[in-house]
Amino acid sequence: MLIRTYEDRDRERVEEICVITDNSHLERNLLFTLYCHYYIDYEKENCFVAEEDGKVVGYIISAKDNKVWKDRFTSILDSSTPEIREKGLESISGYLPFYAQYPAHLHIDIDPDYQRMGIGHRLMDALLAHYKNQGVEGVMLGVDPNNTKGVSFYKKYGFVPLDQSGVWWGTKL
Repeated sequence: MLIRTYEDRDRERVEEICVITDNSHLERNLLFTLYCHYYIDYEKENCFVAEEDGKVVGYIISAKDNKVWKDRFTSILDSSTPEIREKGLESISGYLPFYAQYPAHLHIDIDPDYQRMGIGHRLMDALLAHYKNQGVEGVMLGVDPNNTKGVSFYKKYGFVPLDQSGVWWGTKL
């Protein structure tokens, strides 16, 4: 498993994965597409791809909280539907209290075909090693507490809930 920086040639595959991983939830799909497009258009340095056997099988966006990011992303949300705007702003404010301790906020999408092949563990091993090598001290992500399979998976990697709702999870590296 290779974790590498996103390149322009990856755009079509990243967009495809973004859509197919959430094709059953139109509202969520629109929100994640919004995230996906924001990163590959404005913050390529914070977008990574997971490669297996020379094929892009997933992407990772690592939100770095700063004024430029918030201003740009908020301006994109301003032109979105009220539902997407509300969810987007909620996600921004949701991780801000933990940013100092967990500077990398991850969103990960993996092609479902590869997910079924057990690629998740190889991806997480590679991803955490990648961030550790970068000197990142902690990473966090959002997990629906009702997603018992996902929660169980992240617990194996030392992720613990950071808020009372159990949505935000983090781990120290």
